[in-house]
Amino acid sequence: MKYLAYFRPNERLHDLILKQDKIILPSMGLHSTVCFFQMEPEHESSLVADLSALEFHPFKIETQRFDDFDSGALVLRLSKSEELSRLHKGIVEAVGKYAAPDFQKIAEQYFGDNYHPHFTISESSSRFDRSSTVLLGVSDEIKGYHLAKKVEGKWKGIKAFYSVA
Repeated sequence: MKYLAYFRPNERLHDLILKQDKIILPSMGLHSTVCFFQMEPEHESSLVADLSALEFHPFKIETQRFDDFDSGALVLRLSKSEELSRLHKGIVEAVGKYAAPDFQKIAEQYFGDNYHPHFTISESSSRFDRSSTVLLGVSDEIKGYHLAKKVEGKWKGIKAFYSVA
């Protein structure tokens, strides 16, 4: 089964992004993936317990630039604070204990030093105006993240995790 650990922007940034022309959001809505993986559902409660034990503090993000990512996605790159990097590392370590065998290959490609936080805002082929500066340099404070799984083609929330402060 597919799982996703992610965070969402605050309402102000969310609304600012949605006001732009040529926005085509993924089915999950506006989010930033911290960790994507496959896992047998019987490990879910153990993973939730491990993630619940992770302590983290609120972290700041700032929108930086537009970029193409993976298979045709237009993304809004985000800054990566030390606290976000710590949280990412903790989640990846917890997930690694339960994830499917192909997780190591995915981790090498997208996680650790190759983790580049972003919001997917459209398709690369869209006519989104990449010269627009309205979305650049916008700050946000993230106080939590979520775990979801894909059930019958739709993402279903499992649990939200919040910072200690």
